[in-house]
Amino acid sequence: MQRRWRTRRGQEYNDSSGASSKTHVSKPDKLRKEWLSVAVASVLVALLLATLTIWNGMAAKEEFEATKLRKDTTTSEMEELRPVSREILTKEEKQQQWRDKMMDTVNAMELGWDSPPATWLVDLCPEVVDHFTTFPAFKDRAENETLPFLFTHLGARSVCTLRVAQALAASLNHQLYLHAGSHLGAVVHGQPIPWDDDVDCFLDFKAKERFVRKCRGGGYQVHPRVRLRCISGFNSIKVWLHTDGMQKLTAPNTKFYSPFLDLFLFKIERDKIWEVRASNSDFTNEHNFGITDYFPTVPYYFGGIHVFGPQPQIAAGRYNLD
Repeated sequence: MQRRWRTRRGQEYNDSSGASSKTHVSKPDKLRKEWLSVAVASVLVALLLATLTIWNGMAAKEEFEATKLRKDTTTSEMEELRPVSREILTKEEKQQQWRDKMMDTVNAMELGWDSPPATWLVDLCPEVVDHFTTFPAFKDRAENETLPFLFTHLGARSVCTLRVAQALAASLNHQLYLHAGSHLGAVVHGQPIPWDDDVDCFLDFKAKERFVRKCRGGGYQVHPRVRLRCISGFNSIKVWLHTDGMQKLTAPNTKFYSPFLDLFLFKIERDKIWEVRASNSDFTNEHNFGITDYFPTVPYYFGGIHVFGPQPQIAAGRYNLD
């Protein structure tokens, strides 16, 4: 009978040969191997989690830097835009200051005649005098103020000039029409715009030579103390009523006096009315009107007299009244 014994390592030997007849793993060794497998797996999971954490950290850092870059870029762009905004605001403030100054100036100005209307003005244009007495403009400019205003006496003289020029055009079988700012004044005010500096009219270019022939040079007499004078310029004909001892209010290098009528000329071609230069009849290409928009003309009340002018929408379109 063979004897068997177990070594400390769990190996069994027989007594005859001493050779191992069977290998057997004890229960503690099995538990030890299972624990080792679990430990290795735990280490691998820990390494995986650590790797993921590092990757997440790097991604978060990159996102943070990208966000910071976008923020810095936006801030930089805003810094670049901010001076422009300040500049716009400054312009608005300047415009508001100018408007406030204008309102202060206008509010400080008195209405009425600076002196009784001249006798010749009453004789030539009594209805004009009556109008400006009832609906006066400013009496005179404010102190240290050089803004262009048609004061009551200047506005009345301008409208009277228009009345005389209107009669001259009619004698030539032509119609004089209100034009530009004066047309706007008729539509909005029923008289010249108070802050305008002249009266604008429109005349057919065909009448130019005969009209100018009447009033050029010393002009022709319309009252014992008054002559209608004119001078043909580059874009328009300047027309004014010249009185004895008349003060020259225009620039020293100009030959015409103020207040004056700015007489523009037109031609009708290609179903349009074209503003043309007084000097050479070339189209200015700045202002032209469709015939059906311009005609039929309308009689406007204008500072005590009635003058024909184009349809109101001409002024509305030209000056953006909407």
